Amino acid sequence: MLKDEFAFSLVERSFNEVVYQLVASLCEDSGGRMFPVPRCGICNQAEPFPTRVTMRDETGQGIIEACYCARCAAEQADPSDKQFLVGLLSADRRDFREIRHADLVEGPGELEADMSLPTYRIAS
Repeated sequence: MLKDEFAFSLVERSFNEVVYQLVASLCEDSGGRMFPVPRCGICNQAEPFPTRVTMRDETGQGIIEACYCARCAAEQADPSDKQFLVGLLSADRRDFREIRHADLVEGPGELEADMSLPTYRIAS
């Protein structure tokens, strides 16, 4: 439909660097605002809807947030939320591999949008 109405249109099926640059250019030309898109912690691709992991200190303050694209998250998928988390962090470019040796125990879940999120802490 888009190509029928606009002869010079280009249709991209997924989000990639070309689409990002096109949107940035259109935003600049129209005077719009564009917010940074998170990049995957494993492959560094821009990802508008990432899987997010937040590491918090003992007071609950976020100290590190890691984002992962759908492809990398799928590659680390595991039926166990704990193993999924360990897989993501172990593959991260920031070298969190030592997480594989940490004794993670399930903590009280967080509520976000009426949904309980799995939460883990390092056993003391």
